[in-house]
Amino acid sequence: MVFLQVSVRSFRDGMGDNRTRLPFTGLAIARSNMDEPPARSARAAIAFDQESIATRVLSGRYLGFLPDHYAEAFERTGRLQAVRPEAFFYQCQFVSLVRRSPAPTRAAQAFVWCLSPAHQRAVQTS
Repeated sequence: MVFLQVSVRSFRDGMGDNRTRLPFTGLAIARSNMDEPPARSARAAIAFDQESIATRVLSGRYLGFLPDHYAEAFERTGRLQAVRPEAFFYQCQFVSLVRRSPAPTRAAQAFVWCLSPAHQRAVQTS
């Protein structure tokens, strides 16, 4: 069993006026990102993957939650900026399970073998 934790923060495009109230976009399947939109923004769009949220946020017309590791390159180049990260964030926990019987396939064993160290590196750098 491997436990993963991902930090998710609210972002806006890096070029916009910080005083402008923007509509909010979030994942349709993860309710925690839609229950409390940042700064009471109107819920205007739902998405089914992080790329859709990123595309909308990068357009300059939406706010949205993105995982830190996903937004990092955009943030570093100034294309995205976090919106009050101390107030608008949440943590996601994921668990990877493999069965004992029948024994996991070699592919499943390799996946778990790669997943654990990759996650440890991510946790150490955040």
